[in-house]
Order: sequence, then structure tokens, then C-alpha cells
Amino acid sequence: MFNVLDFHPPTGLASPHLQMVFSNLTPTGDEPPSKSLLISLNDGDKLSCEVSTPPEWQPHQATIVMVHGLGGSHLSPYMIRLSRKFYQEGRRVVRTNLRGCGSGSGLNELPYNSGNSHDVWTILETLKTETPSSPINVIGFSLGGNIIIKMAGEQGENASKFLNRVIAVCPVLNLAESVNQLSQRSNWFYHKYYLKKIHEQGEKWIQKQSISSVFEFDEKITAPLWGYANANDYYEKCSSCNFLSNIQVPCDLLLTADDPFIDHSILEQTKISASTKVWLTEHGGHMGFIAWTGEKQGFFWMDKLLLDWNLT
Repeated sequence: MFNVLDFHPPTGLASPHLQMVFSNLTPTGDEPPSKSLLISLNDGDKLSCEVSTPPEWQPHQATIVMVHGLGGSHLSPYMIRLSRKFYQEGRRVVRTNLRGCGSGSGLNELPYNSGNSHDVWTILETLKTETPSSPINVIGFSLGGNIIIKMAGEQGENASKFLNRVIAVCPVLNLAESVNQLSQRSNWFYHKYYLKKIHEQGEKWIQKQSISSVFEFDEKITAPLWGYANANDYYEKCSSCNFLSNIQVPCDLLLTADDPFIDHSILEQTKISASTKVWLTEHGGHMGFIAWTGEKQGFFWMDKLLLDWNLT
């Protein structure tokens, strides 16, 4: 099931925590030039995407749509870094802001959640209408990975009309399990970090309510606003592991064995479609992947891998 990748962190940086810290502290460089694209959703909310189109790009060439993780936006370090590199290679890059994030702040009556696959699908429909000959590849990170897996599974055979390939980097597989892992004492630093982001992005909906955990936010805010019975009902209905069996387009999952929030062994009891490949590294933490790759990509091993996958 697992295709093991040759990833070797530098001496002294094998710890998943150091991998994660260094990946966030390392300078990302400038974002590529972009124009905001506003996309209207069926419920009246809007999404803001940052579209970077190289001057030489032609409508028959590839488009890469990226979806950020929890607390992120089009300005997340990995979004800036990778969008610039894909742009420099001649790909049109679309940095998706989930509801209320980044350049889309203030445009929504509802907060984003891990089940917002229909939002990303609306983006794909819009792009395909405007440039029908451009192959679309979607890359989701962490929570964004959960969303795009769910989307591809829901669409089944229909996905091939809009999607060329799906790549999920350290995707959440089981929401309840990941929220539980995040709340463990050993992960208190990360829980505090994500909770701060949730408060910043969800201030409109939290208002004066006391929210002291990610679970509590989902129980008090996400579930009632989106029509779920409770947080556990939301987790069960939106976890990506429930949609992996129905994916019909080429799909790659990139996971690490030492991810503090995501248990890759869940996949051993999960039915996975024939079009899905699971790639595993021994180290890397949660979206760390810091290892020397050569002068061009430096220590950004994940960037080199995604660029080597040649998304055309």
C-alpha cells in the first residue's frame, strides 16, 4: 500500500517538531504577481483566489490550484513558495482562499470547514469555463488535502471532466482522530497556534463565546452553522478517508510516518481506489520535509518532489 520515498533529514533535524519549525522559519521569498478572482457561491458567499498567470502561458497549458490548511491563506509560506516556483516554470497558479481567508476576508456569512468540497469544485467549474483546454491539477495541504480528497471522491467519474490530477500533502484522513491528537499534551504548542488562528479567522462567528479548543469551535460554531448535529457528526461526514474508495482520477497522497496529527496507519483499514497512490516518508513531521536537495531547491524537499512530478 505504502510507496516509501527516499527522504533523509539533515543530522539533528529528524525530529518532527524541528522539521515543522524549520519549514516555517525558513524564508519563503516573494509571491508571484497575481490578480484576485472573486467567485460567487450558491449560498451568496464569495471566494477570493489569487491567480498568477505567466506572460508566456497559453490556455492549453496546465493550471495548478492550491488549497491551504487550517488557519492558512494565499499568504501561507508554502503557498507563496510553491506558487512562485510553478509560475517560474510557466504554470498558471491559483491560490485558493477558503471562506473568509486572505484576500477573501469579510466576504462570507459562513466560516470555512473541512467539508467545503463544493466550494473548490465551484472554482474548478469557473476555471474550466474560462479556459476549457487547460488541464487542472489540484494540490491540497493538510485540511485542504481533506477537502480535495472529499471532492474527488464525491465526484467519482465526473471529476475527470475538470481534473487532471489530485495531490494531497499531509491530508487530514480522520477529523476526529486528528483533533484528538492535536489536543494531546505533547501537542499543546500546535494546538495553541491553531486555536489562535481559528480565533482570528472566526472572530465574526465566535464573538463573545468562550472557545478553548479546536473541538469546542467545531461543536459550538462549525456544526450548528453548517447544519451538523454536533462536532462528531461533522467529523464523521467530512473525513476524507470515507471518500478514498470512489476517487477515479489520478490521486497522490503524501504522508509522513511521524506526523504528530495524522495517523497514516488509518489507511491500512481503508478501502482505496486503484487510481490512488500513497507515498510515505519516515520523517518530515506535518508538512516539514526539510532536507538538502541541491542548490536549486535548497532544503525544500517537498517543493522539489512536487516540481519533479511534472504537473502538466
